[in-house]
Amino acid sequence: MNNSIDRSDLTRRDGPIPSGEDVCLYIAELCGELRSLGQSPRFRTINYLLDMARLEAERSAKEFRSNAGSVRAAERH
Repeated sequence: MNNSIDRSDLTRRDGPIPSGEDVCLYIAELCGELRSLGQSPRFRTINYLLDMARLEAERSAKEFRSNAGSVRAAERH
C-alpha cells in the first residue's frame, strides 16, 4: 500500500480521501487476510472468489497507477 495513507485512514469518514489505487490495494489486502482464515476444503468456493477479488483489485490498482502516470506525463507537456 502507498505510504501516503494509513490503513486506518481508509475506513475513517472524516479522514483524507484515499486514491483509487489505495482503495484497491486495501481491498486486495483484506481479501488475502480473509482467505487465510478459510484454510479448509469446505471453503473452496469462498477462497476461489476471494482470490479472484484480490487479483482484480491488484489489477485495478496497477491500472490506477498507470493512469496516474499518464496524467502526470501529460501535465508536464
